Amino acid sequence: MDEGDAEAPDGYEDLLVRLADNKLYVYPGSGRGAPWYSARKELHHPSESTRHFWAGLRQIVMPGNIDGKPGNDLITVECVWEDDKVPTKDLKCVNGKLLLYSGRSVSGGGQDQTDPFNFAEPRVTGLHQPFRERPERRRHG
Repeated sequence: MDEGDAEAPDGYEDLLVRLADNKLYVYPGSGRGAPWYSARKELHHPSESTRHFWAGLRQIVMPGNIDGKPGNDLITVECVWEDDKVPTKDLKCVNGKLLLYSGRSVSGGGQDQTDPFNFAEPRVTGLHQPFRERPERRRHG
């Protein structure tokens, strides 16, 4: 497969990475133990404003195909914001949701690296009770 190919029915391990700027990228595996940095693709969050990107992402799990549809799936734990109109640094996570994004595949059977997950139809598989600030511990003595 050439490095410029967008679809990779190759079976190589890909990386899904959130960078410090809260953007999420898929890095296709090269089959040589390293990802192709030049072929990375940004994955845009479907429901958050573009200024927050994936700031609410707390956990990523790529379990393979668990929903029975073609393609390997993505499971995330994401924040529910108290107010998403504030600057990113002032966001307050008040709840969490467990989301399943179905994977997409190409005709050869591999993951579609141009559009790897169905972000338009996430399935909420669980909600977390509201996150609470941990109370400060009193020191005795």
